[in-house]
Amino acid sequence: MTAEPVPAEPQLSALMKGLKVLEAVPAHHRISDIASETGLSVSTVHRILSDLVEYGWVEQDQERAYRPGRRVQGLVSKLSNDEQLVRTALPDLQALRDRVGFTVHMARFAHNELSYVAKIDGPAAYQMRSRVGDTIPLWSSAIGKAILAALDEQTSRDLLKAAQLKRRTRSTIMSKTLLWNQVELIRRRGWAVDDEENELHIRCVGVALQDASGRVIGGLSTSALDHEMTPATIERIAPLVMETGARINKLLGRDSQRK
Repeated sequence: MTAEPVPAEPQLSALMKGLKVLEAVPAHHRISDIASETGLSVSTVHRILSDLVEYGWVEQDQERAYRPGRRVQGLVSKLSNDEQLVRTALPDLQALRDRVGFTVHMARFAHNELSYVAKIDGPAAYQMRSRVGDTIPLWSSAIGKAILAALDEQTSRDLLKAAQLKRRTRSTIMSKTLLWNQVELIRRRGWAVDDEENELHIRCVGVALQDASGRVIGGLSTSALDHEMTPATIERIAPLVMETGARINKLLGRDSQRK
């Protein structure tokens, strides 16, 4: 009696195999069922699940059934929070773009990391290279420095002490003492500037955003080429950026009260 041939696995990268397994876990909790759903061998699925369990993307209960882990749940929660934040702030971000005529960004601050959640291009022919989802540094971006200034002093000092500063342009500030001096200045005046520190020929003006409890959750900025974002322009638009941040903070407070 001739044994039936074992079906060949799909020709997928290791990453895509892992994603297929992760995608199957919410509806299929046994290795054999996940293998059947994904078209992967039982041994491949078992190996992938072992890695996903180790890193918290999948959990295995007492009955040896697999279910989405804490990292998946955290990601879903983060995406939901980001969507709500953008939905709340979008009209004011668009209004700021129209008033200043430059690109506007909003970023989320969580777990000491900063990433863009919204970008509204300005009317100019050029476009910024930034993209939603990009991670940006606290030390060389206007939003990042505004956030450092909005955090309590001890938290800011701890973050700066632990930071490994990396030069991104010739203008990147590499002295922690100079950075702290800037943080104190930003704390007094309420807005921050990225003077070609993150990307050559790009200047930005940014402020921090806070929720109803006063917790720093992110920030917003407006960005343009250096010949457009002159010192005089910065002085003119900084109050507009601050006004927009204040309005969004109020809206976030109202949303919190509705929940």
